[in-house]
Amino acid sequence: MTRGPATACVARWERQEEEGRRLKTSRRAFKERDHDHQHIRLRLHLSYCVLLLTNVSEELTKREET
Repeated sequence: MTRGPATACVARWERQEEEGRRLKTSRRAFKERDHDHQHIRLRLHLSYCVLLLTNVSEELTKREET
């Protein structure tokens, strides 16, 4: 069986389609990871804020007692 220009063209198109699917999957996975990381950063930031507010509250309570 000989490979003509049409066969080569179809094979190239199929490879490009597969590469496109892999890229889309890769991009989607990256976006999901990035979203997860943003969520984690937000939770860390909020935890830090709560910790600071707790420390400030304790400090104010100490000052009021003295």
